[in-house]
Amino acid sequence: MAHFSHTSHSFLRKRGEGIATVSFSELLFDLIYVFAVTQLSHNFLHHLNWTGFLQSAVLWFAVWLGWQHTTWMTNWFDPNIRSIRGILFVLMMIGLLVAVAIPEAFGERGWIFALCYVVIQVGRTASILFMLGRKHQLTPNYTRILGWFIISAVFWIIGAFQEGDIRLLLWAIAVLCDYTAPMFGFYLPFWVDQIRLKTGQ
Repeated sequence: MAHFSHTSHSFLRKRGEGIATVSFSELLFDLIYVFAVTQLSHNFLHHLNWTGFLQSAVLWFAVWLGWQHTTWMTNWFDPNIRSIRGILFVLMMIGLLVAVAIPEAFGERGWIFALCYVVIQVGRTASILFMLGRKHQLTPNYTRILGWFIISAVFWIIGAFQEGDIRLLLWAIAVLCDYTAPMFGFYLPFWVDQIRLKTGQ
């Protein structure tokens, strides 16, 4: 594990050159989310009422947060490295399922939307943690991020098996967790203490 942690530096983007080019895989990933936003706009168009607005807002935040955290990942890690590129392509395929499920996210395809969203957020973060190892300087950050995604995943999954306003409420709580956690540095005291014990920091 120590050897893997040392080589994890090779996954980082090279800094200090002043220019960061956008890779083909990043552009393709963005197109998937353009499709998802298109699905959202069409969904709202067919539900022009307050309920439709609230549902579309929750789904929009989910789509946006999925895109945001992935682009944040590619800001730190080089998307031209095979493993990072592999994560991106897996996220693209799952993102397509998210986009396809949007029109019926508050109907029969709610479980597809919720499960795929959770896999995107939790799976991406867990993969990065595995590559970083225990002693990398970014490991504490990604551990706290994973903790928050697991908390929100509970609301996503439970909400997927509810109906109507209950699903909307639970998913709104999940979005609130994902959206507000970065504002507090993904603060989870019990996770931080465990990291310090393991890394000796």
